[in-house]
Amino acid sequence: MIYYERKGIVLRTATGEDVEEMKGKLRASDVEEVQAIGHTPEQGLRKSLGDSIICITLEYCKRPIAMCGIAPDTIVGERAVIWLLGTDEIKRVPKIFFKMSLRVIRFFNSLYPYLYNFVYCRNVESMDWLTLCGAEFGDTIPYGDHGEYFKFFVLRRK
Repeated sequence: MIYYERKGIVLRTATGEDVEEMKGKLRASDVEEVQAIGHTPEQGLRKSLGDSIICITLEYCKRPIAMCGIAPDTIVGERAVIWLLGTDEIKRVPKIFFKMSLRVIRFFNSLYPYLYNFVYCRNVESMDWLTLCGAEFGDTIPYGDHGEYFKFFVLRRK
């Protein structure tokens, strides 16, 4: 399904082919984050895709550059885990990436007013992006196979 399409930018339903295309191209910060949890980039992408009720790929010039999705706590509820993994191509189009991010967050928030997750504390790139997107940060906790530190965040419906 295509959610948005204009001037080489497409937001569409993510596929397993996107995982294959992106698994060796993730940003170094995203690779470190999934490894801190105990996954390879491919495992992180596949698990996230499989856990999500809605998973969207941001495609730019016919190449997937980011995947994101939501996985609700319960079938009927107001909370869902939100996630995003991206390639280095994001850095080439930061304004487009930010604009599309806000569009997707608004869409996800229309379904679930409370979106949350944990971000790897060393992933400054993602923490900066989350701040721009309006995230509220909470406690820092050890998480994953190696007890690395992650910071809780929430994106609320506005």
